[in-house]
Amino acid sequence: MDFKKSCNHNALRGFYKENGLEVSKDISKQDNAVLSLVVDDESGVLAAATLSKRNGNFILDYVAVSAALRGKNYGKKLVFEILNNAKEMGAKEVFISAKNHGFFKALGFKDGTPKNLDLNADCLDCEQYMNGCRPVVMKIDI
Repeated sequence: MDFKKSCNHNALRGFYKENGLEVSKDISKQDNAVLSLVVDDESGVLAAATLSKRNGNFILDYVAVSAALRGKNYGKKLVFEILNNAKEMGAKEVFISAKNHGFFKALGFKDGTPKNLDLNADCLDCEQYMNGCRPVVMKIDI
């Protein structure tokens, strides 16, 4: 599996939305994205993840795998590759506001909240919040 690094974070908005994620209007500026990793082929994006940095905290803002590839370890490999890159950037821990807590718990994430940052603040205005979506803030030490 080849991961391509990308700084064109906003180009992934459509893919993230197609795969059920709520996406900021400007991933680069609103989320302060620092790295996106992409797996693609001639048909388009197959899997992607975006890492951001806000208030000194590294945040795994988006992780999505196309329906055709789910259950084939793409998500797991993508998360671990993002974590390796975050570590190279100096991260000691990475946070996520997870809709799929079981997936991230199986990867080693635990409940944890970053200092000076409410990752679920934008959730309060979302029509899905507590209506099928109950995000949990989690972290992993790296």
